[in-house]
Amino acid sequence: MRTMSRMCAYALVALVAGFPLVGSALDVNHFDIAPGEKHFVLVYGSDNLGRGTGQVDLFLSYAPTAYEGFSGLAWTDFSKNQFVLSLGAAYGLTDRIQIGAVVPYLLSQDSDVAGVSSSGLGDIHLEGKFHFFGGKDDWGSALVAFANLDTGEEDALMSDDANGFGALFIVDRNWCNHTYLAFNLGYVFEDDDQNLPLPNPVNIQGSWLAGIGYSYGFASGRTRLGVEVKARSSNGFFNHERTTPVELIGWAGLKVSEQTSVTFGAGAGLNEGYGAPDFRLFAGLKAGF
Repeated sequence: MRTMSRMCAYALVALVAGFPLVGSALDVNHFDIAPGEKHFVLVYGSDNLGRGTGQVDLFLSYAPTAYEGFSGLAWTDFSKNQFVLSLGAAYGLTDRIQIGAVVPYLLSQDSDVAGVSSSGLGDIHLEGKFHFFGGKDDWGSALVAFANLDTGEEDALMSDDANGFGALFIVDRNWCNHTYLAFNLGYVFEDDDQNLPLPNPVNIQGSWLAGIGYSYGFASGRTRLGVEVKARSSNGFFNHERTTPVELIGWAGLKVSEQTSVTFGAGAGLNEGYGAPDFRLFAGLKAGF
């Protein structure tokens, strides 16, 4: 009886102080930009950059409520007012092979949980993309092989505290080089188990990845509109809501020079999956070279 009383007292102190009673080694930033993409923001198309050409992408994302987790006795805002800056770059080695990287950095965030850092580097993403086929008025296909390096700040909720390796298969349709519809499906394996802070903690060691994107370019060639849905399933194949964040974004892109465009958009989580924000605003710059 005395032991039970002590356990209840410790749990109450932890709740009041804001300490999570489970591990919080999670990357709750799900705004993962696709480097080198001209027609999408988060989703990949089959097109590659040409041989000897490249692109730099810089995006700023803001989420009022980025992640709500279970702190032991109640649901708590682990991350809110989250500002993340993502720097991406891609380069065409050949007409079929492209390499890329993304470096995310948490500029600031608030938290109702003690011990969560307000800023920090995220896990660096490295990738190679191989274009199989595709072009104007045709179906296309490509494969992205990638590695997520364990470089992120765990206390800032910007790292899974594990290296990740995976692949993403891409199928898309091109209509007259101005309208694109893309489908992505892949898997990432992590070399260390992680626990999601839920009422019944879930142990994960990999995730399914999926995305759908549609973008339309106006006849002027200066304006493009897009809608994308991106999902990540960390407990089976998309069969548990809390472990499967799904986010919808919409955006508008404006070409400001021959190789430079700016993008403005908004998004929202479609379910209660971890890291799916209630609302998101973002802006970005894409510059070719």
